[in-house]
Amino acid sequence: MFNYRPQRARSGLRNNPLPSLPNWLALKAGASFDFSLDFDLPSPAGDHYPRSPNRSPELWTPPADAKPSIGLLEFLQTAWPLLEPAVPFVGGWHLERLAEHLEAVSRGEIADLLINVPPGTTKSLAVGVFWPAWCWTWQPWTRWLTSSYDARLAVRDAQRTRRLIASQWYQQRWGLGFRFATDQNVKSYYANDKTGWRLATSMAGGVTGEHAQYIVVDDPHNVRQAESDLERDAVLTTWREVYPSRRLPGGVRVVVGQRVHEEDLTADWLGREGDHIHHLELPMEFSPDGRRASQLQPCPLSGELHDPRTTEGELLAPERFPVERVARLKVDLGPYAFSAQYDQRPSPRAGMVLNPAWLVDRPEEADLDACDIIQAWDLNYSEKDSSDWTVAITAAVERHDSDNLPPMIHLLDVYAEHLAEERHDLALAEYIAFWQPMLIGIEKRAYERQGATRDLVRNIERQLRGRWERCHIEPIEVDTDKVSRAMIIVGRAKAGRISVDRRAPWWHALSNEMSRFPRSSHDDRVDALAHLVGLAATRLASVRALLIITSEATAVRHHGALVGGTGNRSWR
Repeated sequence: MFNYRPQRARSGLRNNPLPSLPNWLALKAGASFDFSLDFDLPSPAGDHYPRSPNRSPELWTPPADAKPSIGLLEFLQTAWPLLEPAVPFVGGWHLERLAEHLEAVSRGEIADLLINVPPGTTKSLAVGVFWPAWCWTWQPWTRWLTSSYDARLAVRDAQRTRRLIASQWYQQRWGLGFRFATDQNVKSYYANDKTGWRLATSMAGGVTGEHAQYIVVDDPHNVRQAESDLERDAVLTTWREVYPSRRLPGGVRVVVGQRVHEEDLTADWLGREGDHIHHLELPMEFSPDGRRASQLQPCPLSGELHDPRTTEGELLAPERFPVERVARLKVDLGPYAFSAQYDQRPSPRAGMVLNPAWLVDRPEEADLDACDIIQAWDLNYSEKDSSDWTVAITAAVERHDSDNLPPMIHLLDVYAEHLAEERHDLALAEYIAFWQPMLIGIEKRAYERQGATRDLVRNIERQLRGRWERCHIEPIEVDTDKVSRAMIIVGRAKAGRISVDRRAPWWHALSNEMSRFPRSSHDDRVDALAHLVGLAATRLASVRALLIITSEATAVRHHGALVGGTGNRSWR
C-alpha cells in the first residue's frame, strides 16, 4: 500500500517543499504528444503485444494522477522467476529499503538518490531491470538514460527489462498501456508508443542530443581501473559535465554501486552536491563508529534510520553472505578492496601497502611432496645495472585448502638478473629445468611490442625437451596498474597464507622492495609475486587437473631446505 501524499525527502530542498508530483508527471492539460501513424502498424511479434482499443492518431496526454497498481518490491518478487528461474528469490530488509527509495524517486519525492551497497545484493536487477519495467506499468511516457562503466552491462540490463515487458505475465496485466515502437526497438535503445524510451550506454558513450526524466548509473567505475587517476577522472568528468545537461526539467538522477576508491564518483558527488543528495549507504558489516553523519538522521520517508542494525559486525544479508563466506571474501579481496566494495569505507593506500612482516616463517616440517611447484616471471630487456630486473619467483603451493582458507604458498626462491633480449630463452629454460614447476606464468605485456609471446614459449619448450616437459606455460595478462595488481598479495599475506625463509639471501631485496612499494625505484619482485599469487588463485587447480588427465603427471619430489638464491640454488 502506498501513501502518495507529498513528502519532503532528504533531497537538499529542505526549505523548498517539492510539488506533489514532478513536472513531467503533473503535466498541464494543454500539453500534448503527437504520434506517428507508424505506431499503429502491427507489432512484429504478432499478438504478443495486445493492441489498445483506443488506437487513433488523436492527441494524447499522460494522466496527471497516475499511480501504480502494485508495489515495486511485490512486483520484483513476483516477476523474479521470469528472469531468474534457476535462482531462488532471497529477500531482506535491505531490499525493502531499496524499493522504498526507488518508489519515492518515481513519486517525485527524491530528485537525487545515491545508493552504496555491496555487490551481490540484487542492486543491479532491482535498479536497472525491475524498476524501469515497474515504472512503465504506470508511467510509460518516461524516458530512461541508463549507464554503467561498460556498455555491455547497461545493454544486458536493458535487454532483461525488455524481455520482462514482452512476457505474457506482464502483457496480460499492463499490455494495453503501451506498445513497443516498430521503428526503434533494439536491445540498446527501444521506445514505446507513449513517447517513452530507454537508452543503454557506457560512461564513455555518447549521449549528446538525448534528454531523459530518469538518469540511472549502475556501477560507474570498473573496479580493476579505479586505481588509475586517468580512468577515474574520465568518469568524473562525464558525470560533472555531460549528464547534468541530459536531465529534463523535473527529472531525477540515481547512482547505485559499491565504493571502489576514496576519490570515486560517490566521494566527488557528495563533496560537490551533498546537501542535495539522498544517500542510502548499507555496508556488509555494521559498525556504529563507521557511519556517516547523514546516516545518523532518520529518513524522511519512514522516520527511521536507513540501517536498523545495532550490533557491531552484524551482517547485511546473512542468508546470502554467511560469516564463512564473508571471511573468505576478506582473504580473497584483501583489506582495502573488501572495506571499499563491501563495507563502503575506502581508505587511502598511502603509506605502507605491503608489509613484509605479514609473511609468516616457513615451517621446518613443510612437506614439499604435498605441494605443486609454480613459477612467475616479470621480464625486462637490458643488461644495464640501472635498469629493471628480469625476476622469477618460485613457490610451493599446498594442494588442499585448510579451514576454508586459500592454500598455503611457500616462497622457495627469487631469481633476479639483468638480461638482454637474446638471453631470455636460454636463461628461462635453465631456471625452469632446475625447479621443474608444474605451472609457469610469463608476463605478456613485455612481448606485445613484438607479438612474440608464443615464440618465446615455443623456444623455452624446445630448450626443455628431454629435461622437463610436464609443465604448462602461459602468458600473464597485465591490464591494471601495479598497485591494483599488488592488492592480491595483501589478503593472503595478512591471513598468514604466504610463508618465507628469512634466512634466504634473496629475502632482504624482496622485503626491502615490499616495504617501499609503490615508491621504490624497482618493483619487479613485487610484480612477480603478484603474478605468482594470481596463478595460485586462478589457474593452478585447472592446470593440475589438465596435466593429470593428459600425462598422468606425478608430484615433483624435492628434498631438503633451500639455502641458496640468485646465483646459488643448492639444497642441503
